[in-house]
Amino acid sequence: MKSKFRKKQLLILLLGLMNFPAFINSQTRKIISLNDNWSIYPAWNVAKSVEKTVVTLPHTWNVEDVFGKVNYSREAMFYKKEFLVDQAFAGKRLFLYFEGVNSVAGVYVNGNLVGEHFGGYTAFCYEITGYVTSRLMDIVIIMSTVVLH
Repeated sequence: MKSKFRKKQLLILLLGLMNFPAFINSQTRKIISLNDNWSIYPAWNVAKSVEKTVVTLPHTWNVEDVFGKVNYSREAMFYKKEFLVDQAFAGKRLFLYFEGVNSVAGVYVNGNLVGEHFGGYTAFCYEITGYVTSRLMDIVIIMSTVVLH
């Protein structure tokens, strides 16, 4: 009798372990690259029809200025992207992950400051779940090579 009971326990345990990978896969993160189609423009330009340049990240706006110059461009730039959030993400936690920004960044989602980051080319992440109130997500990052405060 004990032997039959032990076999049933082992069978139940084995079946449970066989389903474990399916459970893990159902819990994995969905990663979406937002690297394409960012508009950049100088932070000091407040004109409504400011000329914007479309770039793909990673990107450095002053890369041409650095080589051979002591006084290269040290200013703040706006990086802006609009993104339509898929309805499949409703009720899920959302994060913005950056692999690096040099050297100061202020991250805004839908007009709200999510956080600030200080440090050259170090990764950082913010949870933005509470800032995404509709399907259209407007991300603005103020990036600077100098401290803005």
